[in-house]
Parts: sequence; C-alpha cells; structure tokens
Amino acid sequence: MRVLIRADASAAIGSGHWIRCRSLARVLQREGSEVRWCGRAPEGSFCQAIEQEFSLLLLPPGPENAINTANGSWLPISEAEDASLCQTSVESQGEWRPDWIVVDHYGLSSLWHQQIRAAWPAVRIAVIDDLADRAHDADLLIDHNTFACDLPTRYRHLLPLDREVNLCLGPQFALIDPFYAGFQGALPARHRLQRLLISLGGAGDAQLLEKILKALAALQIQGLQIQLVEGGFARESQRIQALCKQLSVRRFSALPSLAPLMATADAAIGAGGTTTWERLCLGLPSITYALAANQEEYSQVLDDRGLIKYLGRSDDFDELVFQQAVIRWQEEPDYLKRQSSQGMSLVDGQGCVRIARLMSAQVDTNRWSALTPQGLQTEPIWRWRDGLSLLAREHDQARPLRCLDRLEINRHCSKPPATYLRSQLEHGEMASEIRRVTLVSSRGSWMNHYIPLLAQEVLRCGCSLRWVHDHQQLVPGEVCFLLSYGQIVSEEWLALHRHNMVVHASALPQGKGWSPMSWQILEGASTIPLTLFEAAAALDAGAIHAQEMLQLRGHELAPEWQRLQAEATIRLCSRWLKDYPASAASAQPQQGEESFYRRRRPSDSCVDPLKSLEDQFSLLRVVDNESYPAFFERDGRRYRLRIEAWS
Repeated sequence: MRVLIRADASAAIGSGHWIRCRSLARVLQREGSEVRWCGRAPEGSFCQAIEQEFSLLLLPPGPENAINTANGSWLPISEAEDASLCQTSVESQGEWRPDWIVVDHYGLSSLWHQQIRAAWPAVRIAVIDDLADRAHDADLLIDHNTFACDLPTRYRHLLPLDREVNLCLGPQFALIDPFYAGFQGALPARHRLQRLLISLGGAGDAQLLEKILKALAALQIQGLQIQLVEGGFARESQRIQALCKQLSVRRFSALPSLAPLMATADAAIGAGGTTTWERLCLGLPSITYALAANQEEYSQVLDDRGLIKYLGRSDDFDELVFQQAVIRWQEEPDYLKRQSSQGMSLVDGQGCVRIARLMSAQVDTNRWSALTPQGLQTEPIWRWRDGLSLLAREHDQARPLRCLDRLEINRHCSKPPATYLRSQLEHGEMASEIRRVTLVSSRGSWMNHYIPLLAQEVLRCGCSLRWVHDHQQLVPGEVCFLLSYGQIVSEEWLALHRHNMVVHASALPQGKGWSPMSWQILEGASTIPLTLFEAAAALDAGAIHAQEMLQLRGHELAPEWQRLQAEATIRLCSRWLKDYPASAASAQPQQGEESFYRRRRPSDSCVDPLKSLEDQFSLLRVVDNESYPAFFERDGRRYRLRIEAWS
C-alpha cells in the first residue's frame, strides 16, 4: 500500500500536525506500506528528522505572513493551487501514485479532496480533523478527541451523502506513537510532586511560559525539580532564561520523544493537542492551557471528567488559580494518584495501529479476514489475530465498523510486531553498529520507575528503542537489556539479538539466582557489586562485561537502596552502549566457584515478635511495604507492619 501524508508545520501552525502524522506514518510503514510526505515546513533540523524516515516533498512556503490562524487562514495559497502543487510534486517523482492520502490540515476541505480525486480517481482520502468547521469528501475521518456531544453527529452534516465514510472517533484512536503503549501498566500511579515537566508544544508560548515560571518562583516549593522542553519553533526571552536559572530548571530540546521525560515526571504543565493524549497514556497528571481555539472544548470535557486540570486559554492566565492547582497536587497525593490512574485507563497508545490496519483492509480486502466478528452481549466486537480488538456502537453486522469509538485490548497477545521509537540523531553519531535496542522488564517491577531514565540515554546514543514486558514479544535487534526480569529466557529468544545484557547484584559466579541484593543485605553486606554480563542459556552464566561497587551505609530501606541500585544499573548500561564495540570486546568468562540464592517468598518477610527490632532491622530494610510487607503472627492472627524513614 502506498500512502501520501499531506501536512504543514510552522511557527504559526505549530508542529502538532507533523508529529501526529509521523506517529501514524511509522505504523503504516511497519505494517508494510510505503509512505511519502508532502507539505510545508521551515528547512532545517525539523525537516531533516522527517527525511531520515520518509521521502519528503517540500512545497514552496508561499507569501510571508499569509497564515493567520486567529482568523482561520491556515494556507498561504488557495486550495486549488495547493492541490495542483501537491499533484505536480508527486508526479514529478515518477510513476508512484498513492492508494491513500492522509490529510491533516485545517485549511483543506472537500474542494481540495475533489480536485485530487479528479486527478487520481482510485485514491482514498483519510482526513484528520477536530474543528468540524468545513466539508470533507473523505473515505475515513479521524478525530481522536472527546467532546460533550455525540461524536458522529458532530460531523454528519459535513460528510458526503453518496460516499460511505468510516469514522475513527474518540481518544481510543489517539494518534500517538505506539512506543507509549510499552509504558502502559509498567508505571505506578503518581502519588507525590517532586519532578514537574513543562512542555508547551512545538511553537510554544513565551508569554505563558514566563508567567508560569514566575508563579512557580513565588511558590518556592522546597525540593521541586523542574524540567522544561523547548519546542522546535519556540522563542524565549532573557527574562525566561533568568527565571530558569533562578529555579535551576533543566532544559531539553530536539527530543525524539517526550515519553521518557513524561514517564519520570510526577506532573506536567502543558498545552492541549496531541501531547494531551500522550500524558494521559502515561498517567501523567497535567495542568493544561489551550494555545489554540480547537483545544478548548475537549480540554474542558477532560477537566469535567477529572482527567486533567484545564485552566483556560493561555491569555487568561491567573497566577493565583495556577498556584492553587499546583499546591493541591502537593498537598493531596490521593488527588494526584486518582488523576494519574484514570488517564492511563482512557488511552492505551494503540490508536495508530487500528487506523493503519483499517486503511490497509480497504486497499487489500483479503485483510478483512484477519478481523473476525465476535458476539459481545448486544454490541458487535471484532478482533485481530494478535488480540487487538474493536468494539462498535453502531449495530452494522454487514461489514466491520462503520463507527469506531470504543475498543478493548487483549493484552495477552502472542507476538505483536515491532514498535521501535526512532531517535532523531544520525546513527553515525554513535561509534558503533548498534541501531535497535530493546528493554525488557517485568510489568510490576520496581525498576520500571527508573527505566525511562535509561531510555533517555539510549535515545541520546542515536539508537531506536523498544520497551516490552514479556520476552515472547521480542523481535530482531542488536542489543537487549533484560533488567529486573523474573523469567528465564531460552536460547531461541536470545538469538534474536546480538547481545543480551543483564545486570545482577552480586560478584558472579557467586550469588547467582534471585533477589541477590536482598539476601546480601540480610547477610550484613555494606559493599555490593553490580555485574553487567551477557545472558546465556544457563542461569546467570554469561561472560562479564563490567562491574560497579555499590556502597551502603546500613540504614537504607528498600526504596532507597533500590534507587541506588537503579542509578548504578543505568550507568553500567549506558556506559557499555557508548563505549561499544570496545566494551563488548573486553568481556571475560566467569571464574571461580558458584553459589545460588533461592527465590524470596512472602513468608520470608515474617518478623519474630520475641526478637528485638535491632536484631531484625536488616529484614525490615528489604521488605516491600506494598507487595511483600513485614508481618508477624500471634494467637492465630496475622498482623501487617509498615516501615518508612521518618526523616
């Protein structure tokens, strides 16, 4: 299938159209389509990032200052001229013609669509919209937002009567990179405000940013860490720079994805748009401002449902109201946690996959056979073979899904296709042959809170990245890091990567097996080695690549020593990656006698009420208050204990 993307980006329009189209284009490409790109954008790093993945046909920018989004002018020339330019640009490249055109542009309507159809009668058109302010001659319409009204009714008067238009409506079709889906279920709901992320989109809003920073400076929240993502088209004043210095703000720019930063943040301040759905997918509570009129209605609906805190348009900023919202996060951890968990339940990160498969099925009708109907009470449900499901409200039994606005995911799918998050960096910037990196961790592991920090390091190295929680979801790549993963991986699965790296908290071959950190703390150890080694078929038997010594003072409880262990793990992995291939060449086989630790069980957290706390303090240091809490038994009853550092 051949797909053409038609979208623009600029300081006036912003980068959101290109970003969400890139997410869809990546999935289309992964599903077997050939994708080309046609549009306007300032030449430079922004275009270069697209050209690394797709063939880009840049259209002439048109007259300066012709675009004024405030009065609805989104196009620098007429629709007819734009359609002609698009047609000419594509045809100048040879015989290639699209089966689908994905149009994401508020300045293009049915006039543009009809002119393109006249030139290419066989083409199908998918429109991405959320304004519902112009007619569409489309075969597929996508609006991933949520509104108070009935979604199909919102577009009914704008669609042709003589053409069946498939509707993909609602946040379950969120146009975000499926990389975000890997974080689903791996991150705990946020429950405290320590790290705050600020991101106001590609174009940004300098005046709003300055007001936000001034309000945060006035609050003087002790220990608050602030991270700022600078948009590709954003412009910042000297006052903003001074405020960033005053608040010790850590600044980021030209990021391939916000996912790692979002995953490590406790809350965010941001603009509406596609990043709204990214934040919800990762369970990141947010204070949101509308930087464009089309962001206002659905932001208010999300606020009414308690999913975000929407504080209105950017030019209506109220310092007191903003400060009260931040203070509520700080003072009401249950509120923060509730907002976080509800967001994750709304968006699953698989919207682009569903859309790509429905587009493919309309071109190759044999693909409809992969989508089988199943009865579910009074509503029909269709399911793909890998477990991805679609549930429709409209009772159209004749063919799949005229209106798609609800769905469910069977998360026990056998082996889904690869979803690598691509880095914007050139692979040549890294002195190695590593391009694809996979992170594997158990879904409920404490390490998942820290893995996004390693993800940042991997992306900085110019690698593409994938994060999964089951080794049976592995696909071929160069390096796989198995971190806090509780299953033994067979040779069949290890063969999919050139290197399979594990970090183990012992001086291998001593201390093989499970929970080595906990066992050594129980033994009274204060210096614990972390070993980076190559996974092998036998348990913890591979060649050793590097080691780092972890020093404990003897008072650290589980959350504290886990943080130290995670930070050292990330250092070992990122250093090995940056030094590759020299780091791999220095691997040494294990030598000496081996020993094994058994699995720790809930019963191992039993406290003896007849012994002193001093005698059992090491045990209290390794218990998990949530999953494996300390307990004792008396007179046939069991009592649970909880230990936390007082100061």
